Amino acid sequence: MFTHNKNLYLQKKLLHLEFNLETRLLDKCVERARNVETIAINVEPKPLTPDQPNIPVKNCDVTRRPLGFGRNGVLKIKRDLHDKDCNIRVAALSTLLELFRNPEIIYTGINQGFVYALVDLTLEEMPYIRERSLMVLSIIATVNEGKNKIVNNSRLLQNFKDLLNDDNILVRYQLAVLLKEVSESWEASLILQDNNFIKYIMERLDIDPTEIKILHLNALKNLMYCQGACQAIHILNAYAVFCKFLEDDNKYILEGALECLRELTTTKEGRNLAYKNNLLFKLNDLIHDPRPEVHIAAAGVMMNVTIKLKTKIVAFEFKNLPLRLINLAQNNLNPRIQLFCLETLYNICEYPKIRKQIQTKYEKEFSKIKVSSELLDIKKKLQSVLYWNE
Repeated sequence: MFTHNKNLYLQKKLLHLEFNLETRLLDKCVERARNVETIAINVEPKPLTPDQPNIPVKNCDVTRRPLGFGRNGVLKIKRDLHDKDCNIRVAALSTLLELFRNPEIIYTGINQGFVYALVDLTLEEMPYIRERSLMVLSIIATVNEGKNKIVNNSRLLQNFKDLLNDDNILVRYQLAVLLKEVSESWEASLILQDNNFIKYIMERLDIDPTEIKILHLNALKNLMYCQGACQAIHILNAYAVFCKFLEDDNKYILEGALECLRELTTTKEGRNLAYKNNLLFKLNDLIHDPRPEVHIAAAGVMMNVTIKLKTKIVAFEFKNLPLRLINLAQNNLNPRIQLFCLETLYNICEYPKIRKQIQTKYEKEFSKIKVSSELLDIKKKLQSVLYWNE
C-alpha cells in the first residue's frame, strides 16, 4: 500500500518521453490529481555509522569463512582469531561481525572470553585487522555487560590510548565509534575518566577530521558526567576548547560542543567562566539558529548559565530572547526543548524587568504553551514566579 512503486504502471502511458519520471514526482502528481494532501516531512537524516569494514583485504574470500553455530562453533572461531594465517583471522573477525548482531550470541561471546581474545588484535600490524577487531568490540559494547568487560581490561584501555594516534584514519574512526558507545554507560564512563581519556580525546580534537571530531565530542559529553566536568575545567582548559568550536558551521560540531558546555556549566566554575567570557551573547545568536540541533543544544546551555544572578541581568539586553524562548516552548512535540526553555524562562524571570516585559508584551504567547504531565510542575513553577507581586 505504501510502496514507492505503486504508481509505476503510469510510466507505460508516457512512452513518448525520452526519460522516466522520478517516482516521488509521479506519486505527488497522482495525489494532487486525486486531491489527496501530501505530507512532506523535511527531516535530514543523521550521519550513519557503517556496518561494513572500510579497509579492503586482498587475499581473503570472506564468503568462504567458517560459520560458528552453537557453543562449539563459537569456540572454533575464537581459536581462529589467533591463527598464524592472517586471512583466517580476518575470516573469523568477519564471522563475528555477523554473529554478534544477535544479542544472545553477544552474551555467549562475553562469557567465552572474546573481549580478552581481541586485545592483541587491536594492535595487529595489518590495519584491516585492527579495524575489524574494533568493530567487533563496538558491537559487544552495545550491551552493558560488554561495556563493563571492555573498560575493566587495563591492557585494552592502554591499546585504545595508542590507537588514538594510529596512522590509519579508518582505524581511528572505528575507535571513536567504540569510545562513544562505551561512554554511554555512566559506570564505564567513570572508569574512562580515571584513566584520563578526557585528556587523550581532547588532544585529538584539533587533529582529527570532522567525522571523527563529532564522535569525540559525543564521547566527551558522556565523560563530563559527575567529576569529569571539574577535571576538564581545572586541568584541561576545556571551556576554551569547546567555545572555539562554536564558530564552526557544521551543525553536528556545534551540537556536540554545546552539549559538552552544558555539562561544564552544571558546575559553579563553569558558570563563572561563562559569565566572564560573555558566553550568553553567543548563545543568544545560536538559539535563533533555524537548525533544531543547534538551538536545542544552545537552550540547554542557557538553562545552566542563567542560574547565575549577574547573567540574568545581562539577559535583559537581548530584547527578543524571551519571545524566542516562549516560541520554542510551544513545541509540545519536543519535551526536551520545552524543558530547557521553561527552565531558562524561570531563571531569567527572577529579574523584575524581564518579568514585567513578559507580562506586558508576551502574555498571550505564553498562554499558548501546552506541556505534558511530566513538565506541568515546571510550568506551574514558572507561572508562580512570573506573577509575583511587586
